[in-house]
Amino acid sequence: MTIRSGLALISTLLVASISQADTVQDIERLRQHVAAHTSSYYRSVYGEADFKKNVQINVGHIDSRLRLAQCDDNLTFKIHEPPHNARNITVKTSCTSERRWTVYVPVSLDVYAEVVVATRSLQRGDVLDEEDIEFKRMNTSSVGRGYIGDPSRALGMEIKRPIKPGDVVRLPHLTRPDIVHKGQTVVVSTRSRFLKVETSGVALVDGHLGERIRVKNERSNRVVSAEVTAPGKVTVATR
Repeated sequence: MTIRSGLALISTLLVASISQADTVQDIERLRQHVAAHTSSYYRSVYGEADFKKNVQINVGHIDSRLRLAQCDDNLTFKIHEPPHNARNITVKTSCTSERRWTVYVPVSLDVYAEVVVATRSLQRGDVLDEEDIEFKRMNTSSVGRGYIGDPSRALGMEIKRPIKPGDVVRLPHLTRPDIVHKGQTVVVSTRSRFLKVETSGVALVDGHLGERIRVKNERSNRVVSAEVTAPGKVTVATR
């Protein structure tokens, strides 16, 4: 459902008409109910301390022209969260009394956290160290996908595209740096339970730590699949 600021959409299946004599639901009180439920839900998600420090909730406008039957004591709520930590959510608010109705209430959710940003201009191929990044407190609901809160996930990684000072460093911007390069002579270790043999080989492709690459044994000219274990070193697993 598309959220439009200032609108609360009424479910066409569940709306009940009310007469002039019926008690009408106070719209501001309805907003308070929605705020209380939404706050309670996110307190359970983030914990009380983090919620107070980092989460802000704002219930959107509900059309005051809506004539809903009084229902303070028979309300149910269902939170619809969009993917990827988007800021705008909706709370399906339903009255389960005799005169049933449902409205979809727009709510904005702002969640603040320390986010890794660049301290200088970074170019493709740069490998991140501690001087290249810093933390900045930001609204993660507006930052978008792929932001990094743990610097250990960024340090030692290679930049895939230019990043300007102050820009958010995102996981899709990073890749593991190659520590073995095509054409490089590497130490090939063959390990078994009782024996370790080392020989030399030539890497046929680039490879990063933990990646399996093709390596040609210089003595036998046999091409094997080996795991990159350190700069200039690969290991062939044996049974």
